Amino acid sequence: MSVVLLRIKIENDFGNHNYNVRGIINEKTNTLTYNDGDAKNKFYYNENILERENDEIKMNLLFKKDEETNSTLYDKGKNNIIFIKINTKKIEIVNHNIYIEYTLENENDFKYKIEVLKIIKK
Repeated sequence: MSVVLLRIKIENDFGNHNYNVRGIINEKTNTLTYNDGDAKNKFYYNENILERENDEIKMNLLFKKDEETNSTLYDKGKNNIIFIKINTKKIEIVNHNIYIEYTLENENDFKYKIEVLKIIKK
């Protein structure tokens, strides 16, 4: 496992968010884990799945280039699963860096970028 410094950038119809956080790359499971405020995030490189969880929701977003995929959002308070559609326009993964452009439910455009700035500890 490697501890890394990450730059996260999210652009959408509601604004832009940029922040730096520490994360963990697990080479055995080929995953990247990081926290951003109240949410735990885990990206599965082999499957192109982003798992995001906080006290209220748990999302599993599946990305496949040029395909519409069904993903899930679990509302913990209502104990309800909502299925959401994702249309992935672009996905690039190079040296654990991630760049994804996608549309959520055919109306909200997102650009999601994770950049590994440096390895802190191997």
